[in-house]
Amino acid sequence: MNEISVSPQDGKAQVHLSVAMCTWNGARYLSEQLRSIAEQSLLPGELIVCDDGSSDETLAILENFARIAPFPVRVFMNERNLGPAKNFEKAIQLCRGELIALSDQDDIWYPQKLSILARILGEDATLGGVFSDGTLIDDSSAPVRGRLWQRVRYRPPSDSLHVESSLAACLLKRNVVTGAALMIRASVRDIILPVPDPWLHDGWIAWMLVLHSGVAAVPEPLIGYRVHRAQHAGLSPGSLPQRIAAARRARRNECLPTATQFEVLHAHLARQPQGRFEELQASAYDKINHLRRRAHLPQTLLPRVLQVLAARNEYRLYSNGLSTMLKDIFLA
Repeated sequence: MNEISVSPQDGKAQVHLSVAMCTWNGARYLSEQLRSIAEQSLLPGELIVCDDGSSDETLAILENFARIAPFPVRVFMNERNLGPAKNFEKAIQLCRGELIALSDQDDIWYPQKLSILARILGEDATLGGVFSDGTLIDDSSAPVRGRLWQRVRYRPPSDSLHVESSLAACLLKRNVVTGAALMIRASVRDIILPVPDPWLHDGWIAWMLVLHSGVAAVPEPLIGYRVHRAQHAGLSPGSLPQRIAAARRARRNECLPTATQFEVLHAHLARQPQGRFEELQASAYDKINHLRRRAHLPQTLLPRVLQVLAARNEYRLYSNGLSTMLKDIFLA
């Protein structure tokens, strides 16, 4: 581990709130994201950055920011490329704060983000994490139609701070928790880490929070989530032709890898006490079988239609219902 940059401020002081950021060739948008962190109404006690081998101006931008930031900044350069999940795992481990906010390199945080999320965790000790909605922005930081939760089809219950039960049902269909909008307690690190292959960090963390602690959802958009072609993982494109193309790729490339993810989750659930874990274990098993059936649908139209229609309840529970059924029928 190579710590290449430390801000001149005292890095040993007590830290209440840390920001864990991961970077990789992010020079195009990084300065705007760093500026938005420095303009928070509640400043973090430190910014931890783990760089995954950038070859552009990312490191220079980070070093320059560390000199002027209103909080300590520590930048670590990985000796080898870890990928986003393991890089975030490393950044989270390096944080010294009681609360940890995850940060991508290409978004914009609105000034009240850290204060609102920290306040919610401060008011309920049973919450292990909290995440928010966000607006969508393009390459030029201009607003894009819709909200983050609309794109991932998430609507939390309006009458409860705790959303574990409803969130579990959503996570069986797709991940709706965006890491860039998430804050966790440092005390849940041993629960959420390590992130096993082949999970991405935010999807695995979301499940661990649901299973082992409380989690809250904030409907107020607290970040501008950037949608662009260069992002490693994110939302599907917005136009109809782009969505159709993305749906074709998803059918070919995502069913079996996602099934492998849920096999890992199923094994985790099998090691837990019975009760609610037994019920979720059965759901994870059904999700795996649903994905494997989707990956091996008949090539001819009529048998494919009949098989999809026969599994319509599976599509409701473990995919996006009618829209996924139509994709499997017509985009196979």
